Amino acid sequence: MIILDTGSRRTKTITLRVDEELNRLVEKAVKLLGYKSKSDYIRDALIEFLREFEKRNEVKVGSKKRVSRNVRSLPIIYV
Repeated sequence: MIILDTGSRRTKTITLRVDEELNRLVEKAVKLLGYKSKSDYIRDALIEFLREFEKRNEVKVGSKKRVSRNVRSLPIIYV
């Protein structure tokens, strides 16, 4: 399914299944960091993860044009 977000970029909807504990941790992080939704938080976390992956492995995963709307430094939650 293709939807339009407020930035007029086309986004792809994906399904992500997580256990109850991970869902609880994501919900807590969303509230603590002031995100509007779990999707916004997960999107920024994934972008940050891919950027770090690229740095550590000296590979390019995404395009140079891709920039998150509000990239912040996300805390790592250890369980």
